[in-house]
Amino acid sequence: MTLQGALRFDRAWSSFPEQIIGPDVWVPTAIVVPAGAGVEGYNDISPRVGVAYDLFGNGKTSLKGNIGKYMHPASNAGRFVNANPSERITTIVGRTWADGNGNYNPDCNLLDFSRQDNRAAGGDLCDAPLDQTFGQARPATSLDPSILSGWGVRAHDWQFGVSVQQELAPRVSVEVGYYRRWWPIYDGTDVTDNILVASSDYTPFSITAPSDSRLPNGGGYVIPGLYNITAAGAAAGTENVQRAATDFGSYSRYWDGFDITAQARLRNGVTLQGGTSTGRTVEDSCETRVAVPEGRPGGLTNPWCRQAERMRTMFKGLASYVIPRVDVQVAGTFSSRPGVSLAANVVYNNAAVLGSLGRPLTGVPNVTVNVIEPNTVFGDRIDQLDLRIGKLIRMGRTRTALNVDIVNALNSNDNLAYSSTFSASWPVPTQVLTARLFRLSAQVDF
Repeated sequence: MTLQGALRFDRAWSSFPEQIIGPDVWVPTAIVVPAGAGVEGYNDISPRVGVAYDLFGNGKTSLKGNIGKYMHPASNAGRFVNANPSERITTIVGRTWADGNGNYNPDCNLLDFSRQDNRAAGGDLCDAPLDQTFGQARPATSLDPSILSGWGVRAHDWQFGVSVQQELAPRVSVEVGYYRRWWPIYDGTDVTDNILVASSDYTPFSITAPSDSRLPNGGGYVIPGLYNITAAGAAAGTENVQRAATDFGSYSRYWDGFDITAQARLRNGVTLQGGTSTGRTVEDSCETRVAVPEGRPGGLTNPWCRQAERMRTMFKGLASYVIPRVDVQVAGTFSSRPGVSLAANVVYNNAAVLGSLGRPLTGVPNVTVNVIEPNTVFGDRIDQLDLRIGKLIRMGRTRTALNVDIVNALNSNDNLAYSSTFSASWPVPTQVLTARLFRLSAQVDF
């Protein structure tokens, strides 16, 4: 038996120096953002344990297991930068411009945020900026102190795996394993809570999916779990605070699945390896959804608070052979991946929701809803074959490999992305794998 164990201590934090924006053409008076703290300090201890056991003592059957906690990166993103006070300053803005005199130059006073029409005098038309807060501090989401410091507060996941590897013949083996990964705190699952309103300020309602043979079970099903704010709630205003999802109820996210891998290194220079990976992801934030309807990704019109992906399988394989005497390597890899998850967004107006909502929509003329549960309907599988032909040149103690790679050798036309708008031609591919790529490379080993 071989045992391995470790404890890792992490402390992560962020801070912001004084920042100065301008002065320049667009910000004539410099904006000084004082120094401040971001994440005040995350403290974590991560255990990791691994074990390998020769099951019968003959070196042919190995039982392996591992479990460990892994912290998500401390990077220039997420909570680490969301507290930066400069994030509240609007530094990018757009405005509509019509080139009245055809000189390709905006002949307006762009520091004037009002609409200007100078075409009668030989100038241009410049509409008012789309955001009148350019160069100013705008309302922004605050971060609750509870997610900026402490033990076990930083995003992390746990990983567990157990497998059996069996030698079938000399240099030929197969391994079967079960693996599970779960996220107690996951990047991107924080809730944005408008503290000026309560959950009672949102009215739940449902919609009915179109009757269509392309939808699950022919469509026509009722989709509950949508919300619309009441007039009183809309009048209360907005003051957003970012908090952990677990503050509002249980939250779970995990992946589990099985891997099967076989590999062979034969005496005649042939290397073969292939296998499958089958698994699914399940995420449940329904308690959070009820407590803070506006706070979860997708907002009020995302009804899918529990997403249970069906089991899907990926196939991968490779083969390599070095032709003796001429030292030419021929190799190839093949992969077959499940297609991407499809969405079907349908627009519903007041008339379509009035019966369930009991009143007209507040603040919006219509709502757009994905009528397909995520990770239940998929596009076509994505298959790709890559080939390599290489020549090995040996000179003294050096070895040079000259390679020609053919990527997507079969020039497959697999669809990589689809439009999410439900229409008469849905699903419409928006990205297709059509390129066959030839690549030359050289590698020298001393």
